[in-house]
Amino acid sequence: MVVLCHFVSAFLPHAAFGDLSKAHYSWEPWLLKTPLGILIAGHFAVCLFFLMSGYVLAAPMLARRAPLADVVAAIVKRPFRLGGVVLGTTLVSWVIWSFAGYRNVEAAALSGSGWFDYFWSDGVPSLSKLMQDMLLSPFGTASKLNQPMWTIDRELWGSWLVFALLLLRPAPLRWFFIAAFTLWYARNLTQCFLIGLILAEIHQLLAVRGRHPVMPNWLAVVLGVVAAVCGSFPKYLDEAGLSQTMFAQMPRLPWLGGSWSMLGALCLMLVVLWHPLPRHFLNRAWVQFLGRVSYALYGVHFLILGSLAAWTYTLAAPALGRGTSTLLTLVSLLAGTFVGALIIDRCVDRPAIVLAQYIGRRTKALCSRFF
Repeated sequence: MVVLCHFVSAFLPHAAFGDLSKAHYSWEPWLLKTPLGILIAGHFAVCLFFLMSGYVLAAPMLARRAPLADVVAAIVKRPFRLGGVVLGTTLVSWVIWSFAGYRNVEAAALSGSGWFDYFWSDGVPSLSKLMQDMLLSPFGTASKLNQPMWTIDRELWGSWLVFALLLLRPAPLRWFFIAAFTLWYARNLTQCFLIGLILAEIHQLLAVRGRHPVMPNWLAVVLGVVAAVCGSFPKYLDEAGLSQTMFAQMPRLPWLGGSWSMLGALCLMLVVLWHPLPRHFLNRAWVQFLGRVSYALYGVHFLILGSLAAWTYTLAAPALGRGTSTLLTLVSLLAGTFVGALIIDRCVDRPAIVLAQYIGRRTKALCSRFF
């Protein structure tokens, strides 16, 4: 979904940002002003990612009543788990940039996307300067060369917050601080992690009492529709453009980080947790495979967008026309991202997982002497 969002933002900018002067096809407004926008709802995907992260990080520890040493180990190893893809894709991006491999400016001139020509527009930093900046601010530096890495910076801080709250014992004390932080982060995407933690707490409370509720089909359908409608909220439209959509007369939900996108993500998460059909789907082999390489897919796709996909569009658009070139560009983006993700997964992410697990074991052994 994030890949499609960035593809549309780069090559079909009206569907993402609403500037009528940049509309290439008559169907683009349908992605902007109807629930079909869920197909390219990058903000919804980020909210769902953070929400699921809060739940997935907390649920196993709550289920087994993880000792404090386990939680401390999780805190210590988290940057190493996330850092492999961040460092690897940043270095790959630097190499592509150094060899003038990015063609986003040329592609943006053809597509009309002012958003796309913003990236990789400064001078290429030297390798020594890059490494120095990575040591001082790894995630902030990474986002300059691979823009989506800003979410991994937020993921790190959000996961640390979840783990810090899990350190609090007994449970009522933890619940008090969870509620307090959830209100404190009302206008911030960090709230997504906390709501995920709340769902994990509720799930564990029900499990302890032997209750395993199953959501009725009609409620799952209703929540699914609400998720699609709310998730399609056009986050990147200005107020003038928003006034022409179905969200024109609806409040902005200032108390919910992520606004309507977050509400849609929450509805979908409820269906996933308490209706059997999504669990059956998620247990399929190909879905689990995509889940395993999803971090690498996310990490590498923006580099492919600015290089291979932009090259394809720049070469194809003048010769083949906009329609054919857009389709070829999408194919090159998906194929390049998949191949790149397999390489990053094997060469970078898996070793990072092994390193993080080793650091976690050593930290747990050390902490066990004191806790």
